[in-house]
Amino acid sequence: MEDNLTYEFFIRRCWNCDRFKHGANTDDWERLTINHFNYKNPKPGVKEDQLERTYHKKLDEIKEHLDKAFNKLSSVLAKKKIPASVIDDIAKYKTQVADSTQPQEIMDCLNSTIPILDEYDIRLK
Repeated sequence: MEDNLTYEFFIRRCWNCDRFKHGANTDDWERLTINHFNYKNPKPGVKEDQLERTYHKKLDEIKEHLDKAFNKLSSVLAKKKIPASVIDDIAKYKTQVADSTQPQEIMDCLNSTIPILDEYDIRLK
């Protein structure tokens, strides 16, 4: 459940929005992790290509929401005149998320951004 909240609150903090806006929904992250588990651990008789398509469709959806959130975060940080090295770190995490194939890789990037959000007071208002 904590990962679900990390995903939702990352998006909400980037956009300063309510739940369900801009993809900020714990259920989406949970569905991704379930789809990932089913894809990696198929039951006998289940079509693996269907599991793969379902997983990658949700993965792409999550990554699209996060890409937009990272873009918004970069814009907010630039307006606050944050050091370029911090904006470079955000760009690095954005790229890592885009290249990720596993939910845990994405979550590691999101967890790495939390201290930046805290340090520069990117919070829900």
